[in-house]
Amino acid sequence: MSTGRILAAALVGGLVMFIWGAVVHMATPLGQMGLSMIPNEEGLLSQMKQAVPARGLYFFPGRDMKHDSEAVRKDWEERFKRGPKGLLLISPQGGEPMETSQLVIEFVSNVICAFVLALILARWPVSKGTAAILGLGVGLYGWMSIEVSYWNWYGYPAEFTFASAVEQIVGGLLTGLIVALVLGKRKPQPAF
Repeated sequence: MSTGRILAAALVGGLVMFIWGAVVHMATPLGQMGLSMIPNEEGLLSQMKQAVPARGLYFFPGRDMKHDSEAVRKDWEERFKRGPKGLLLISPQGGEPMETSQLVIEFVSNVICAFVLALILARWPVSKGTAAILGLGVGLYGWMSIEVSYWNWYGYPAEFTFASAVEQIVGGLLTGLIVALVLGKRKPQPAF
């Protein structure tokens, strides 16, 4: 299998993933599932800007693991049980709602994912249907290994997790099919 064909499959497959992600987020309700607005957010946002000056991912109630002790752990456990508890992803400086750099990073990551799938499919030729199922499996694997853990450990909303499943699994299926189509007929390669 030529390197050019594999790269073409990666590029087209990544483009399909990118377009599918845009459709999911901009043309279906899936893009908003599980996301909520904070009631009366203006007062809270100004407090957050002052209280959390650095961009980051914060868990609360917080626990300083560097200065941990039995008393610190017990205090944290009590605050955790009382609530509220959660994660705060914040960028106090703000920015544009959709920056060009974000779109470029998303597209490049999609192409890299499709490249990995193209390498697998170029090495072990299968039917287009099987390639689509393999892509679905890759999407399912990625979703379960990341999003289900976020739902389980961090309390991501079930609706958000479901919407992500649709995006990742269907995206994997479409990418597997497109990559197989671009690769065309292939001969089996030695395993090593």
